Amino acid sequence: MEGMQFRLSRHRSSPHEMFPKFIACPNTEKSAHSLENNLVRHVSHIRVLHRQNQVAFDLADVTVLGVKAYLAKDVLQAPDVYESLSGKLVISMMVGISVQDLTTIIKESVGASDKPIPYIAKAIPNLAAQYCQSMTILEQSDLALSPAQLALK
Repeated sequence: MEGMQFRLSRHRSSPHEMFPKFIACPNTEKSAHSLENNLVRHVSHIRVLHRQNQVAFDLADVTVLGVKAYLAKDVLQAPDVYESLSGKLVISMMVGISVQDLTTIIKESVGASDKPIPYIAKAIPNLAAQYCQSMTILEQSDLALSPAQLALK
């Protein structure tokens, strides 16, 4: 988070202008407490929702998936996830699953739908990101970004 805030602050007067709220959804209670303790100085901008992925998907404009690859189907094919992510920007940090694979996983959950699929991108930072000394691998979807999503660049 610090790396992201540092990077955004170079382009905006405040990183919170672009992303006024962050929602984290850890799977374990221990992780939830750790996040709350480590990010206490950002409490006005961060909400930790332990095991409440659906609530976060509903509230979010942009979703960053930071789950283990073997959990992708469980998370993305849960009931109502497709509707919550429809037309939104989803950024995956999962290693080993391509943008096309994620698109297929998400589409499989609903079959045919009139709602647009989410725009999926992939960003894989390395460990030095926490020190703002890294490079990030990016992979984009073949879909066009909406004007609101383009504004995030």
